[in-house]
Amino acid sequence: VAMTAAAMSTTSETHPQRNGDRYIGNPEKSFLAVFDGAGGHADGEEAALAAQTCVLAMTRNIPAFAVTEAALEWMRGILDGAHAAVVKRRSELGLRNDSMIATATCCLAVPCIDGAVHLVHGQVGDSRGYIYRAGRLMSVTRDQSHLQDIPGIQATLSAIASTEDIEKLSLQEQFAWNYRAVVSSMLGATSYMPQCGTVQLYDGDLVILMSDGVSDTLTDAEMAVYIALALSARQDLATITDTLVIAARQRNRMRHVRTKPDDKTVIVAYVTITPALQK
Repeated sequence: VAMTAAAMSTTSETHPQRNGDRYIGNPEKSFLAVFDGAGGHADGEEAALAAQTCVLAMTRNIPAFAVTEAALEWMRGILDGAHAAVVKRRSELGLRNDSMIATATCCLAVPCIDGAVHLVHGQVGDSRGYIYRAGRLMSVTRDQSHLQDIPGIQATLSAIASTEDIEKLSLQEQFAWNYRAVVSSMLGATSYMPQCGTVQLYDGDLVILMSDGVSDTLTDAEMAVYIALALSARQDLATITDTLVIAARQRNRMRHVRTKPDDKTVIVAYVTITPALQK
């Protein structure tokens, strides 16, 4: 399996001098990650930096995995290490508990002995991972919120594009919409609880990671259209990342139900799988 990747990260309109997002794009090792410091202030930036620094060190040498179970255990260890690094850095700075926290989404493409290639993903918070395949944008992560167990709630909220859409929601769904920014698990928080999973990859898939500054601002359908247009015009991966980030920034200049001034980060990776690994 091979990856090529591009990334784009930009600051919030409300604090252009500081970016609380960090990312890792390591296509040579088929590893990607996004970290989003919470709160839009310096403590969040420190949390994202501590997590990124730790994960960079932990992924210098990535072992080969024969089965996905071993890769899942490794991924949980990566997130545990990032969590511990944030807690340690907060202690060094003398900050109170839960004042320096961050979200994270990490992905690793793993060829396994079952003859398939799997995307092993780990998540804490509401940064997201997607796969774009054959014109469809599919979320492979689930936002960690107190209302995440409502059936289909992430897809429902990701489709909201107007006040009319909000008015059609049930009372429970409207509550989830109003409190969608409240997450139930964060790196560095006492509520830390990572979730990991796997999904099969196919040749030509795009693996896309992003911070919530993009996924909260654009609907999944809008992002799918932007990606499809770029691919049909034979644009490169950097054009896709730039297009998504710029579209999110432009929305924040409008009066719109999805407007959300925030740091914005997108990584897009193209997956190439040799015929011997296709299943």
